Amino acid sequence: MNEINFITIGDKDFFPLIHFSIKQVLKFYPTSKLFIYDWGFTLYQKKKISTFPNTILIDWTDKLDKENGYKTIRYTNDMENRVGISRKREYFLNQKPFCMLDCAKRIKENLIFFDGDAILINPIDEILEDNYDIGLTVNVEFAAKHKHNSIGPRSWIKGINSGIIFFKLNSKPMQIFIQEWINEIKTYKGVIMIEQNSLFNIIVKRNREILYKEYNIGIIKLANLEYRIKIFPTRLYNYLQIGVRYNDKKVKFLHLVSMRRHYPKNLSKSLIIRDYIREMKIRMAFNHFLRAFSLILLPKIKKKIIVSFNKFLIYRKKKKKKRNYSFSKKI
Repeated sequence: MNEINFITIGDKDFFPLIHFSIKQVLKFYPTSKLFIYDWGFTLYQKKKISTFPNTILIDWTDKLDKENGYKTIRYTNDMENRVGISRKREYFLNQKPFCMLDCAKRIKENLIFFDGDAILINPIDEILEDNYDIGLTVNVEFAAKHKHNSIGPRSWIKGINSGIIFFKLNSKPMQIFIQEWINEIKTYKGVIMIEQNSLFNIIVKRNREILYKEYNIGIIKLANLEYRIKIFPTRLYNYLQIGVRYNDKKVKFLHLVSMRRHYPKNLSKSLIIRDYIREMKIRMAFNHFLRAFSLILLPKIKKKIIVSFNKFLIYRKKKKKKRNYSFSKKI
């Protein structure tokens, strides 16, 4: 492989993890280029990023309509009640392929995309050597379980996660694929996880069976071109199950969804991650409880319960600061 390029995106809240990611990419692939799309870093953060070699910071703030962009996303109650995704967040998620397209125009070949809250923790040499065009990370078990779900606004979670994507092809066909993805976003009728589900639709409309076996390679035809799509398991290449024990020798990318404000220096023993995991488990149990009784709770009472719960978490964090922690156990 002649050229290796990485791309990630983020703003000031994602900086701690992106700062860590820069070090990780340079550690494993010191001659590679890392393109970072700036969605709103501070001046200090920009200066910090500029000190690293082979790291290209691209200002994307003028391309984002932070005030009114969300109005382009159709609103439904599903967005808040089912998955808690706001229109503003959907708008920003939809910008990811636009950044990828811009980056594809700047390079000759080979692009590895990872979200701003994802971290490379082990080398991915096998990804770079394999014979395919585009690699997608899929929860195969989940995808197979829901394979008969219809394509549409209600089937909002599919098994594909667009937080990690491997483009192992030349710039021109890469641009064509990403542009087709953008076109799919524009015509997608759903309102939740639009960019991710649009990517899913591109595959499932052309060769659904690719998705249901790990390391499958299948061909799809798109804009008069053939693309070899390879399926990589999320359990190794896009690890999302933070809170469940993982093998830090085998997992390639940790995807710390919604943990963008933390800076994990020791990924297997970090106090911050351990606290985050505990909080996630508490929130998950609380949300299940709230969902079970939501039909009989008045809106005002429900709001008071949520406020009280959040106060409890803040109180719990204050108490933790006074304790001494042991790192003898692994995540």
